[in-house]
Amino acid sequence: MLIFFTMKSNPYLCLYKFCGIICFALFLAACSSVEVPRNAETMGVVLPLNADAPDSKLANDVKSGMLLAAERINTEGGINGKRLEIIFKDTGKDSYETGQAVRTMADSGIKFLHLGFTNQMLFEMQDLKDRDDLFINYLCTYPPATVSNKNSVRIFLNGAQVASLMATAYENPKKEEIRVVILNSADNSCKSSADYLSFQIKDDDTKVYRDVYSRGEKDFDIFAEQIIRLKAPYFFNYGHGTEVNKLLESLSKKGFKGTFVTNCPEENIKMENESNIKAYVVRTNFEIEKVKSAESDRFKKEYMSKYNSKPSWAAAYGYDSVILFAKAMAAANSDVKKSREFFLNKSFDAAIGKIEFDSMADSTSELSLEK
Repeated sequence: MLIFFTMKSNPYLCLYKFCGIICFALFLAACSSVEVPRNAETMGVVLPLNADAPDSKLANDVKSGMLLAAERINTEGGINGKRLEIIFKDTGKDSYETGQAVRTMADSGIKFLHLGFTNQMLFEMQDLKDRDDLFINYLCTYPPATVSNKNSVRIFLNGAQVASLMATAYENPKKEEIRVVILNSADNSCKSSADYLSFQIKDDDTKVYRDVYSRGEKDFDIFAEQIIRLKAPYFFNYGHGTEVNKLLESLSKKGFKGTFVTNCPEENIKMENESNIKAYVVRTNFEIEKVKSAESDRFKKEYMSKYNSKPSWAAAYGYDSVILFAKAMAAANSDVKKSREFFLNKSFDAAIGKIEFDSMADSTSELSLEK
């Protein structure tokens, strides 16, 4: 850094400015660096952890599960005898800070990363896909995440699987012309999965109508009126969960008598439906207590002991991400490419339930469409 001052400058003012610039530069350097512990296996995690972020509850649940998993691994001897350390970094408040956080992790020497969620990571995927020195777990629902990024795996909800399950609520045995409305939150996370849902439903006899709303929307009367006017017997929503009850309220008020289907809410939100609407929601089998396995039972017991609360499905995915990564690292002696191969075409009994991985390292979990 070169600093030039004119001869007419006040020397004391120049010195003050110079010291300020140096301090600011040192501050930026400290913020952009990650100290990687020696003699330890390290995983890096980038999530929207700040309380002001829309997905902070989800992110901190994932973090809680990860920390619990790290405790278990270290108690059992670490990864090939080395202690596991997890370094967390917040995505920040905008896409620039998110990009900086991801690049800082990726360039720090940490080879094993967990990155979430879709809205924060979608624009980073293009830059990361050619990094053959990294192995990434995308904690996101974006359907083609691992297809476009060959250095990755998904240990999280799969938006394509969720959309496919939602589509099973649609029936047209007589092959009549039926109108279907699909509404989604206007962000990348929900749009990509709603696109896949539309693809699953649309055929020669089905007319699909699409619309979007802003996250946090509370008044859906106009949307409900449009559905009534279209005489659409099916209404699908792909959102973040907080809008579900407001949607049902507006649909009921406007006299909708058809079928309402929504994706897996990001938090455990109860659907309040006291009308004649046939309402369905996608849930993880974990949260509706359909998973009965030793691994899941152990996780629930240890989580309750550590945090004095029941774990969410997000915490289960966080736990599984670290446990399965540790197993892959141990089997591959921390080789990035071999660690990815550990997952291909395999299934594991995990805290969330059974997770199955295909030849692209993409996964499906145990989900149900609940009425």
